[in-house]
Amino acid sequence: EAISITAKRAIQINSEIKKELLEKLEENGGDMNPSFVARTQAEAKFLRAWFYFDLVRLFGNVPLFTNTISIDDALSVTQAAPAEVFAQIEQDLTDALAVTELPQTVPPNELGRANRDVVNALMGKVILFQNNDGRMRDAAGFLEEVINSQNYFLVDDFGSIFLKANEWGPGSVYEIQYSDNLPGDYGCCFASGPVNRSTEGNYDVQFTGIRDYSGPEYSAGWGFCPITPTLVDLMTGDPRFQHSIIDGQQLQQSVGASYSPGFQNTDFFVKKYAPRTADRATDGVPELGWSNNYRAIRYADVLLMAAEAFARSGDDMKGRQYVNQVRLRLSLQPYAGNVSGQNLVTAIWRERSLELATEGHRFWDLVRTGRAAETLDGFVAGKHEYLPIPQQDIDLSQGALKQNPGY
Repeated sequence: EAISITAKRAIQINSEIKKELLEKLEENGGDMNPSFVARTQAEAKFLRAWFYFDLVRLFGNVPLFTNTISIDDALSVTQAAPAEVFAQIEQDLTDALAVTELPQTVPPNELGRANRDVVNALMGKVILFQNNDGRMRDAAGFLEEVINSQNYFLVDDFGSIFLKANEWGPGSVYEIQYSDNLPGDYGCCFASGPVNRSTEGNYDVQFTGIRDYSGPEYSAGWGFCPITPTLVDLMTGDPRFQHSIIDGQQLQQSVGASYSPGFQNTDFFVKKYAPRTADRATDGVPELGWSNNYRAIRYADVLLMAAEAFARSGDDMKGRQYVNQVRLRLSLQPYAGNVSGQNLVTAIWRERSLELATEGHRFWDLVRTGRAAETLDGFVAGKHEYLPIPQQDIDLSQGALKQNPGY
């Protein structure tokens, strides 16, 4: 049901962006400041592209709204193929970049609004996801726009990147903003509840925290998303391990901490977005009020995407240059000239697993490169690339929406 609500809300937001912003601006823009109109249109198209990128990755065949439709028409809407959705995403981003009023950077009081760098980064990411070797140079070009802007740099102190005090640091191209300014309760999640108070908090933080934790630094969470032994083995010996993963047994032994094992417990937990006592909300339901921003696109991610795009287009030198920037800032051995071709691409994929561990990129990397079935236990190729279309959405559409294959 949560997935269904999310899908319907995302589709609703896409439609509203067109109805409430783009169409209204087209109708009444002549009465407003032209620069405001142009910038707002560019931001709206960026947001529509962002939301549709989420939808097409999650569900594949989704309704594609670019104009307002009536309630009656909604029952006859068909699903667009992923290629059509991707084409619309790229068109929206192209349109946004064509707007000269879209700024290169935004001032501190406008953080969270789109700028040219994040639009270029998203375009590169979208093209890379489609996994067409013939378009890798296109992806690399957009990603290099971000790199060449010189607005970002890699943070040497890896452990500081995810602290609340360092939100929107020099290594962040784009963050999803959260706050504890609007204390909410569980009515924000369940419409049937007695109270319906929204929250601006990031309760994903609560999901990943250690269940029933008692000890220093961290606050108790709900114990979801345990770290897999595979990731622990991969990261063992890497300097990013201690800043990415909490070793529960070490906490028990070193500081006397205690906790309850959660489902599929491995005694290893997410550290980058762990709930920290110092950041706990003091009003509303604290579990729903975490103000930790999600680092949606980091500069390190941009460098590694560019490295992959260049390597897959045959430019091993550029590929090594960008992946080595990520490694050298951690005093790791750079890849030498004998690492080339597919070996270099594989090395870049491995670097993404280490640098971006627990940040929500790994699954999509496996899916887009066709490696999910050989890597993930139980993954069925041709089925699990997408989630099932929620049955209640199919029912509400009176069968106009069709289920994804295999479900």
